Amino acid sequence: MKNCAFKLALLFLLTSFGCQAPDDPSDPLEGAWKPTAYDLKSGESHSIDGSIFFQDGRWLVLFYVLDPDGNPVRGSAEGGAYSTLGDRLSLSHLSNLSSGEALPGLEASALRMVLRREGEGTPEECGYRIEGDRLTIDFPSGNAMQFIRFGE
Repeated sequence: MKNCAFKLALLFLLTSFGCQAPDDPSDPLEGAWKPTAYDLKSGESHSIDGSIFFQDGRWLVLFYVLDPDGNPVRGSAEGGAYSTLGDRLSLSHLSNLSSGEALPGLEASALRMVLRREGEGTPEECGYRIEGDRLTIDFPSGNAMQFIRFGE
């Protein structure tokens, strides 16, 4: 039953995010990125797979943390609005669906489903940098995610 609820909520998230050509080609975040690593402040690093999209002030991510054999053992689908100012990235979390097994540096996470209205919740203030086709997002937790631009 949990797996079915996760898939239904994920389908809702993905179909509710419209994909169209970027309106502001000067926004270096706009487009699709593939996650490659999840670096924890404790020093552990985990392989991840999925996608993150930034478009028209909206963001949506689907990622899986992989075990050493490349099998997904944790996952998250999140989305909301975003804004940038210099090297700062503000992410509002309007939707979240996540669950997962424990891994080094990560406690087990029970199934979580959150759906907020615009303006609800506190934005997550992150650092970010783009170097060529690489994106790094530094989260307030001290963890970071690495991405590569799709198509590069």
